[in-house]
Amino acid sequence: KGAAGVDGGTAVVGSNLVTRDLVVRTGWEQHELIFTTPINTLGVFLRFGQYETKGKIFFDDISIVDITPIHRTRHDLNLGEGELIHSGIYTFQSDYTSMTSNTSRNLVQHNAYFNTDRWLLPKDSEIVYRHDLPGYQQIKGTINIQANVHDGNKCIVEIGVDERNWTVVGEVKQSGTEAFSLPGDILPAENIYVRLSSTNKAEILAYQYQSEIDDATLDLIGETHYAEVSIPFNSVAVEFETIGDLKTGNKHNEVSLLIANLQDFAVELEASLTIQKKGSVTAKDFGTKVIYIGFSETWRVRWPNYELIEATDYIMTVQIKDIFNGDTVYRAMLPF
Repeated sequence: KGAAGVDGGTAVVGSNLVTRDLVVRTGWEQHELIFTTPINTLGVFLRFGQYETKGKIFFDDISIVDITPIHRTRHDLNLGEGELIHSGIYTFQSDYTSMTSNTSRNLVQHNAYFNTDRWLLPKDSEIVYRHDLPGYQQIKGTINIQANVHDGNKCIVEIGVDERNWTVVGEVKQSGTEAFSLPGDILPAENIYVRLSSTNKAEILAYQYQSEIDDATLDLIGETHYAEVSIPFNSVAVEFETIGDLKTGNKHNEVSLLIANLQDFAVELEASLTIQKKGSVTAKDFGTKVIYIGFSETWRVRWPNYELIEATDYIMTVQIKDIFNGDTVYRAMLPF
C-alpha cells in the first residue's frame, strides 16, 4: 500500500527478469504473480520497489511458492488457459496482462525478460512455444505477432516440428501486428514449434497461433489451475494427469496422479485426497490409497468420483506419506 499522500508512478514487484507494475493506493491490497523462469536462473533476485512515485510504498507478507500447473484433459488432449478448439479450429491466444504473465502450457522455454504486459527480447534471447495436439493433424495455420521494433531492428519468427530444425516464416520490421502462414512443406503435423527472437531488441505485446485440424467435430475449451507444492524430501515425483472439471454435479470430476519412486529401494506410501470449503475448519475426505512402489517404478493413483455439493470456493489437498517413517513426502494444495 502507499502512505498517505502517495502520488503517481507505480509499484514494481517480481524479479529482475519478470516484473509487474501496479497502481499504488493507500489501502492494503493483495496481489499474486505467476511467472515462468528462464533457462538460466543464475543471479536472479526478487525485486520490490517503485517507478516515479512520490511518497512511500509499503510491502508486507511477501512469499515465493513453487507451483504445478494442471491443465484440462479431454479426448486425450491437454489444453491450458488461452487454448480453444471449436469446429476443428485450434487457437492459442496469449494474455500477458493476466496474473499468469508469461506463463502458458505452450511455453517450452525462454531466456528473455518480461515486464508487466510484454516480452522483452534483447539480442541472443528467444521464446519457444509448442502447439501439440497428439492424435490430430494440423493441416494449415497462421501466427499473429504484435510487436514493438525500432531503429532497424527485427523480430524473427521461425517454426519447426521439433526443437532442432527451424524455418524462418517471416520478420516483423516495424511496430504493429503481422500475420504469417505456416508453410505447407511441414504440414500436416501433430506438433508445431514457434521460436521468436530479435536482431537486437524487440517487445512482444501479443501472440496468437491458429490452425485447422483434421477433425471438424472437436470442441474443447482449455483451462489451467495451479497447485502450491511442497516436497520436503526428494523421494517421489508426482505428475497430475487430471483433476477433473472442478464443478458441481460433473461426471468428469476425477483426480489421477502418477507417482514415481526416486529412491533406490521400494517404498510403501499412503496417498490421500481432501476438499474443503475456504474458511471451513473441516474437509471432506475422499479416501486413502495405499500403494507399494518398487525401485524405479511409477504407479497411477485415482479418485474417480469426487463430489462438490455447491458452487463456492474450495481448496483441494493431495498428500502422500511414507508409511514406514510417517514423513509427508509430498503435499499439493489447489485453490479453486
